[in-house]
Amino acid sequence: MVKALLHVAADQIQVQDGEDRDSILSQLYSKVHGEEHDAQDQVMNYFINVIEWGLLFINMNDTAKEGDFERLEINCKAGIGFLLGHSVFSKYFGELVNYLLLTKHLLSPEMSLRALEGAFINTKGGPGKNKEADLVQEHCIRNKKDLIRSLGANKTEKAVMRACGAADTCVGVGRTVDGCLGLPKLSVNHTKKSSVKDLEILVKCLKTVDPFTYHKGRNLKSFCNIRKHPDRIINMKEMLDLIRKKVRKFFIDHS
Repeated sequence: MVKALLHVAADQIQVQDGEDRDSILSQLYSKVHGEEHDAQDQVMNYFINVIEWGLLFINMNDTAKEGDFERLEINCKAGIGFLLGHSVFSKYFGELVNYLLLTKHLLSPEMSLRALEGAFINTKGGPGKNKEADLVQEHCIRNKKDLIRSLGANKTEKAVMRACGAADTCVGVGRTVDGCLGLPKLSVNHTKKSSVKDLEILVKCLKTVDPFTYHKGRNLKSFCNIRKHPDRIINMKEMLDLIRKKVRKFFIDHS
């Protein structure tokens, strides 16, 4: 969907001969992000909201694969507005604020660099194959819990230690057996990229909707109250109060 929306937005840009890639991307960003909210065109509000969330996720995914900790800081700052606009009680908003406070202010330069570089890990090697370190750790813990749960009533300390030590090996054996049997790997991502034909069909359908051209009076009942820019609906005073509360928690007497 996001790729198709980018194609539709790009078709509305007047590209000059010899224009470089950065200039085209800048025009595309201005086309999408420069439009102000208008309640009279709910269809345009919806599609710009979708493409902004999609671009944020694509950028975050690419940052993780490249292991680019400089872009990581930029994504954290951008994500604060998105997450706070989504919900005041978002726990991920608090995690981003804590991470930025630590890496930018509280840690020493050496420890800050170590924390940034430690955010990603490459388990198999090769360029562009990094993963989020906390995600890898969560998968490791899940594998250990599965083995511990299978022990049943025999959960002695020694048995748990053996199960935890054998977790990675057991998972590797299971994957090898699945590969020999031709069983597909469980994944949250698509195992096959969308074909060019599917993309062309989606672009053709979206062009009939004309999502990035203002048409007064277009209604969208399912998302009638959706905002065009999810990061522009935050209350700055409320956001600063929440950040100050996070800062006070780093002190011994924060009451």
